[in-house]
Amino acid sequence: MATQPVPVDPSDKKKRHRSPNYPYVGLRQAVARLGKLYEKDGKAGAPPELAAVHIGFGSAHGEAMSVLSALKKFGLLGESDGRLVPTQRALVIVNLPEADPRRKDAIREAVMEPPLYRELIEKHRTTGWPAQDVLASELVTYRNFNPNVSSGLVVDLMDSIEFAGLSEGDALESAEETEEMPIAELEQTTTAPQDLAKKIAKKIVDAQEISLPVGISEDGEVIFAHVRFDGGIKKNLIANLRGLLEAMEKPLP
Repeated sequence: MATQPVPVDPSDKKKRHRSPNYPYVGLRQAVARLGKLYEKDGKAGAPPELAAVHIGFGSAHGEAMSVLSALKKFGLLGESDGRLVPTQRALVIVNLPEADPRRKDAIREAVMEPPLYRELIEKHRTTGWPAQDVLASELVTYRNFNPNVSSGLVVDLMDSIEFAGLSEGDALESAEETEEMPIAELEQTTTAPQDLAKKIAKKIVDAQEISLPVGISEDGEVIFAHVRFDGGIKKNLIANLRGLLEAMEKPLP
């Protein structure tokens, strides 16, 4: 007599360990893949199956679709009429020179877009980062991450921060938290208005690197001044900087 198989209670089956949502690749690779897509399709983008090929894969397999998903998580791709299309942020990144402050700002906005990246960066921006293996263990212990992916995520995160030009101690602000600079006011003067300077000062007191609009070029482009303080911004350093700027101003026409 044949033995009947014993029914298995679905609740007894081992559940697949799923990590919280996070970008499959870091920002550096995401931008590189974005460049390939833009080179092929420009602003028009492509349907997901073609986009997967155009970013450098042989077909629209699981890994390719996960990379496309990462580009969306960084705010580099959107959806329109069944196509994946570059966002305005993406267009700034792929078209402007690396040294352009608008491109740098767009990359910093992108690294803060994924909620997990934002949470970790904001948590550690003032206290400093633990060792990478420690952070990976914390993700497993407190965030239910799969041990097989936590280390790779940490590597991608730290590389993304470096790619965005942010040191581990930098104070970061998302695009939503930063007031849009009133460029229209700058077009009426060659120096930043006093009231604008006060608004900006409130935003940057904890930063290490600042970029301020100081005028308009003959071509109508906004001119920025970039200053980095290796030890953080302090009152005496601002006073020293003011003295240096005044000394620089004297011999100028």
